[in-house]
Amino acid sequence: MSIAGWTDALFAVSGAAFAAILLLALGQVTTGKPAFWPPEHAGSWSHRLFRGLFRLGVYPLVLAGAATIYAQAGTLSLARVIADGALVLTGFAVAFHATAKMGWANAFGEAKGLVTDGVFSYSRHPVYVATWVGLAGLALLIADPMANVAIGLWAALYLVAPALEEPWLEAAYGDAYRAYKYRVRRFF
Repeated sequence: MSIAGWTDALFAVSGAAFAAILLLALGQVTTGKPAFWPPEHAGSWSHRLFRGLFRLGVYPLVLAGAATIYAQAGTLSLARVIADGALVLTGFAVAFHATAKMGWANAFGEAKGLVTDGVFSYSRHPVYVATWVGLAGLALLIADPMANVAIGLWAALYLVAPALEEPWLEAAYGDAYRAYKYRVRRFF
């Protein structure tokens, strides 16, 4: 199989994983019954399923994306690499910073404290906003239709995620979350 065949297969795996998460999330949003996200507890079936599917979405995308960019290296202009790369690096750096500030346990559905300062004072979901910036840069840099489907599904997932998380946050943190929700916008 050619490199293009392998990268297409990896992009397809990534897209399928993000599509599965998105379908589970949409199912939960439409029924209104908490079932998938946030998980009941660390180690629960939903926690393991989400983490497994999320990794199956991210890792093949990164691997195939790097291979695709490497294969295009001679055809990409320096200006494009710098501009698109700046979006990728800035978006994912801010997303990692916000996730670290929130705590990885909180990021994966454990109630370990409500974080409302720093980047969280500008957006209730700065990880999602920053990731969208990084994904936009990645889509522009890779410029592959299969990759862009996977990237688009990841971006769509982050559009739906607040509908799952915010009722849970309100139940977990009560008046403190309601006051935060009133004071700070959802995205930006």
